[in-house]
Amino acid sequence: MPMFNAYIAGARAPLAALLDTLSGSCRRVVVVHDRINAFASEEAARLPNGEAFGLHCLALSMLVGRMDASHRLLRGNGLVFTPVEHCATKEFLECANRARPSKQISPGAGILANTCRALEGDFIDAVAGHLAADGKKLFAVGPLNPLLHASASEQRKQRHEC
Repeated sequence: MPMFNAYIAGARAPLAALLDTLSGSCRRVVVVHDRINAFASEEAARLPNGEAFGLHCLALSMLVGRMDASHRLLRGNGLVFTPVEHCATKEFLECANRARPSKQISPGAGILANTCRALEGDFIDAVAGHLAADGKKLFAVGPLNPLLHASASEQRKQRHEC
């Protein structure tokens, strides 16, 4: 955690300088960040041609659970929402809360989700609807680390259509 704390404390200024340079020479500057690097979203938001998207690598059912722990999709799929507070260390949670003071699901223009319609179609719709109410977008861009289907031969290495 000390190394990560040092990163959070020191990364904002160089990122701001880089984004200022890019903003002056590019028509559009898009920043993709994870939730703990929410300061990147704040830096992009101050640019006249900047926007930011949070990268959500976990299942979208986690976001649905944050929106409503007893959501019908969770119940209908036999899922029980477990808040991150129950599965992360106190030290990590304190660091995360310092790094991203906003409790919004997405502080920027929206979310890039590591999923696809074949995996989480109903959850995609639920999160997209929630974000749309705030004028934000959801893009399903995954799976980012696709696994080969178990029956694919080593030579062919077929991938699932997602």
